[in-house]
Amino acid sequence: METVTETEVAELVDNLPDDSWLKQYLYYAVRQSDASLAYHVGVGLGVLAAVAPSGLCIDTLPGGKVSANLWVLIVGRPAVDHKSTAIRVGRELLAWANPLAIGEDPASYEGLLESLGQQPNQLLVMGEFGDFLSKTEGGSNNYMSKIKAGLTRIFDGDPIERRLAKRTVRIPQPRLSILAAVNPSFLETHAEMQDWEGGFMSRWMLIHAHRERELFAASPDDARRDWLVQWLVNAGNSQVGRCMGLDPAAAQLWYDWSKDLSKRLEQDQSLARVAAHGRTATHAAKVALLASLDFGAARTQGQWLVSEEALRFAIGLAELHYRSAMGLAELACAGRDMRERRNVLKVIGNDWTSYGHVLRGAELLRSRCDRIIETLVEEGAIESHLIGSKMHFRRRQDDTVDEPEWAANVSSLMRAARDLTADDDLN
Repeated sequence: METVTETEVAELVDNLPDDSWLKQYLYYAVRQSDASLAYHVGVGLGVLAAVAPSGLCIDTLPGGKVSANLWVLIVGRPAVDHKSTAIRVGRELLAWANPLAIGEDPASYEGLLESLGQQPNQLLVMGEFGDFLSKTEGGSNNYMSKIKAGLTRIFDGDPIERRLAKRTVRIPQPRLSILAAVNPSFLETHAEMQDWEGGFMSRWMLIHAHRERELFAASPDDARRDWLVQWLVNAGNSQVGRCMGLDPAAAQLWYDWSKDLSKRLEQDQSLARVAAHGRTATHAAKVALLASLDFGAARTQGQWLVSEEALRFAIGLAELHYRSAMGLAELACAGRDMRERRNVLKVIGNDWTSYGHVLRGAELLRSRCDRIIETLVEEGAIESHLIGSKMHFRRRQDDTVDEPEWAANVSSLMRAARDLTADDDLN
């Protein structure tokens, strides 16, 4: 599966001004961890989102109001790509600048609301996102799944009011950002198709990359670290003016890119893939807001416009997300098909099984079950038979082969090999 390369990310970052917080953060982060530069960009943006004033938003785009909170999911191999190390670098800086901005992993949706009621702007760190997915899968039958549904509602930053056991929680401007990490196999196994098709996964800016460098020891960079921390403190205490939209050059860039993106969406026939990159434009808008806070005109008490420079960087990063989302959604679709196929075969077994029993046992919708059964019949893996008025199925009985007489141990194997050699007169 294609991943984001460091060269692609470096070309984007090179165009940022030298006094950009994100650019300086990357200079710092690559000396602390050899994780992919793409991971460090995602983590840096997550930290920026955690200190962004709640008023930083744009409401002049076709999709409606977009706030500057950001959910970043970095995807890579376990123990190889150093995902957790990359997150730890950014988390430590934020802890020095504003420890209250770091939220705790929620044990329930009510607990998450309580936390947001006390600290509306915060960053959740989920180092083991696969564990979160496994705990929340199962739909309405799982109490923990309410967290997933609640997070989906919180993403847009709309006001929340909910009555809890003893009081009513009101959050006028929730600004929840998340940094999470997962390996592809966990994402394939535990991310349910309703997560992809229902919009939960589309809310994440996905970064799938591999480590390309080796760093055997971190290098102290105290002066840069102190500057980065103080910048975060100042940004968290700053005021932002009202965003009036895009400047003329940025508006033309947005129009051309959006038109091309819409064309790609129309050509894709996979619901999971369409949903996965359906919010690519939203991610671009969020990154543009954060870039404007970083080096643009947002930190002013007056009106301001998103510049072409900020938007070009945001679109470049959104395109890398797009590519990651396409590959990961394809992986999820393939994984789903194989899991459902195994479930159907397991239910059918070697005895005649009714169609209704297959539906109930495999827990599938009729349309998907029909497609899988049809494929299995065509492949010859199962056979069908009408019993009474109902169709029944069983594993195919006439395609078994006799197993060979396997050697019991290494000595038997070697003796058999010598006998074969002797028979063939190869001594």
